[in-house]
Amino acid sequence: MKRMYYLLLLVVAAIIITAAPASRATVMVKQSVPEMAKKADNIVIGRVVSTKSEWSATGTQIFTYTTLEVSSAVKGTTKGSLITIKELGGIVGDIRQKIIGAAQYSMDEEVILFLNKADGKFRTLGMMQGKYNIVVDASTGAKQVVNKSMGNIETGVKFLKSDGSLAPAASVSELGLDEFLSIINNTLSE
Repeated sequence: MKRMYYLLLLVVAAIIITAAPASRATVMVKQSVPEMAKKADNIVIGRVVSTKSEWSATGTQIFTYTTLEVSSAVKGTTKGSLITIKELGGIVGDIRQKIIGAAQYSMDEEVILFLNKADGKFRTLGMMQGKYNIVVDASTGAKQVVNKSMGNIETGVKFLKSDGSLAPAASVSELGLDEFLSIINNTLSE
């Protein structure tokens, strides 16, 4: 009887453990465009020309390397150059390492990026907060800037104010490209 009790307990424990969802969360300080403009080493406009993921040298992490053809440098990097952005996470074979809140890049997308350098590699400042897509308004043909990632926030991403209190959910608002660049340039000229 005692043996049956322990076996039943073991089965119930196994069911509970395998049924429990994985704990996933990312907490970051919410940053405005002017704050990111001041903190960024580089602010560039460009198009994604390649992306690949590979294992780290230790084989314990996956990194994704995205190559961007820079068409314009707002701060830092020169126009016409190719730069590579290194982000934690990606897919290698059938193994996926997902970093909730990380900037993700797709081929041929046109973007404005706020970047910092760490260990000689570019990284997106503020994770997904530092990546803005440039899209064309279908009705006017005008170029608009929008942070698509912020409009598709996954469960587990929380933003904090600089004082540590919870920030309201991120909003996605489209700005004209010229207006967006004006905000950045005005901040940089202060």
